[in-house]
Amino acid sequence: MSKWQPIETAPKDRKRVILGHPDHEAVMGVWRKAHPWEGLFNANEDFYHWALNEEDMYGFDFEPTHWMPLPEPPADAVEAAGKDQGND
Repeated sequence: MSKWQPIETAPKDRKRVILGHPDHEAVMGVWRKAHPWEGLFNANEDFYHWALNEEDMYGFDFEPTHWMPLPEPPADAVEAAGKDQGND
């Protein structure tokens, strides 16, 4: 399993990762651009923040300090998903 890494090294390509902070439990999240109608910033500026997913407008009540990649799914789950879709 991966180790915690400083948040500054986290991917900023909308890839879901595990986020951590010493005073909060770990959560999954994604780095996303806020939309002007969310009211989080001046509409003339680009504003990015950590959020649960691409649709999450508010993000978290803490600023993540660390991250790690999501683990690979179990091999048997991947195989089962392929069979369910007729990919065997």
